[in-house]
Amino acid sequence: MQPVSPSSNPLAAALQALDPTGTDGFEGLVARMLSDLTGVSFRPARSGSQRGRDIDSDLASPWFAVVECKRYRGDTSLSERELVSEIHIATSQDPQIDIWILATSRTVDANVARWLQEMSRERGIDYLILQCGSAGDPGDLDVLCANASALVLQQSAPILPNGTSELETYLAAVRSGANFSAQLQRIRNALDGGTVGLPTFRDRLNEKLGQAMRSEDASVGRFERRLDVAGVGEVRDIPRLGVRARLDAFMNASPQPASSTLCVVHGEEGNGKSWAVASWVHDRTGRENAPAVFWFSAGACTSESPIRQLADHATEALASGREINFFAKLQRWIEGATTRQQLLVVLDGINERQAITFWARHLVRSIADFKGHVSIIVTCRTQTWTDELAERLLLRPHLIERLLTFDAPE
Repeated sequence: MQPVSPSSNPLAAALQALDPTGTDGFEGLVARMLSDLTGVSFRPARSGSQRGRDIDSDLASPWFAVVECKRYRGDTSLSERELVSEIHIATSQDPQIDIWILATSRTVDANVARWLQEMSRERGIDYLILQCGSAGDPGDLDVLCANASALVLQQSAPILPNGTSELETYLAAVRSGANFSAQLQRIRNALDGGTVGLPTFRDRLNEKLGQAMRSEDASVGRFERRLDVAGVGEVRDIPRLGVRARLDAFMNASPQPASSTLCVVHGEEGNGKSWAVASWVHDRTGRENAPAVFWFSAGACTSESPIRQLADHATEALASGREINFFAKLQRWIEGATTRQQLLVVLDGINERQAITFWARHLVRSIADFKGHVSIIVTCRTQTWTDELAERLLLRPHLIERLLTFDAPE
C-alpha cells in the first residue's frame, strides 16, 4: 500500500483537518463509527494519562478495547518506538484490555505492523490497525468511514472550505469496491471473532463441547466414552439432582484456601461418575455467567504445564488455522480473574491412564499455576482417590463426592 497524501485521498485530508479530540474531532468520529459497527459503546478514555488509549469500549461488553488515534500526514513517519511504548504502557496499566486498536489517517509501514503484532501476541491481546489507503486499495479506516459516510460528511463539512463533493465521491468509490463488504466483515470479525474477550471465547468453547455431547459417535470421539447427555436418541439423561446441587455448591463457594479449587467426584467403576459430571456441565454451561469448560479425558493430559495444555486445547478447538497466542491470553485471564467461576477444568477418569505420581504432580502444579482462579473437577474410582492419591497430596479438596447408585427418585 502506497503512502497516503491529501491529493490522493481526500478522506485522509479531511481527517487530518479535524480537531484531534472532542465529540466533533477525530477521536469522537472514530468512537461513533466503532460503536455503530459493533453495537458496543466507545467513549473517550478515563481522565489522567491516556498514552496508548484515547478511546475505551464499554467494560460491560464481551471484550474490552482501547483505541489510539493518530492524525498523521502522509509524509509524516509513524514512530515504531512510540507506538510500541504506548501499547506497552496501555496494557501494563490495564490487564483487562482484550484488543488494542490504532486508528491513523495514513498508511502503516509493514515493519511497524509486524512489531505491533508481535507486541500484542506477547501480551495475549488482539490488535487492529485502521489506516487510510486509496480508492483502488482502501485501508480499513477508509472502509469504516465509507460505511458511515453520512456521519463523516456531516462532521467534515465545517472544516472543508471547498465543500464535501470530492470527499463524497471518494467514499462512494470505496463503498462500491468489489471487496468492500468482505473487508467490513473482516473488521467486525477482528473485533468480535469469538476469541477476543473471555465471554465470547467461553461461548465458542462451550458450544464446541456441547456439540460433542449431542450424539453417541461425537461423544465417544471427543471423550473416549459415551457422554451424549444432550442427545435426542434412545438414551435419556436422568439428572443426578443431588450431585448437581453439590457441584453447584462447590463452584459457588469461596476459593480460600487454594486447595478448595479442587473437587473430586469418586465412586465405584461404572456407576455414572463421568455421565453425572457431563450432565451437570451441560446444564451449567446453559446458564448465565457460565464458566469456560476445558474437558480432558485422562489420556489427553501430558507433562506440559497446565496452562500450556489449556492453550493447546483452545487452539485445537477454536483457532481454525489462525495464529492465536492462547497461552498468553489464558495467563492474562487467569491472573486478572477475581473469582474461580469463569474457568473450569474437568479431568475425567484419572484412574484409567497415567501413574498416580503423574496425577499428584499434575494436580499440585495446576492448583499453583491457576492461582486459585480456576476450578478443577476430577473423576476417579474411590480406591484410586482414598487409597492412593489423597495420601500423596498435602492439600485437601473443598468437596469430595462419593457417587453412589441412583436414588429412588432418580
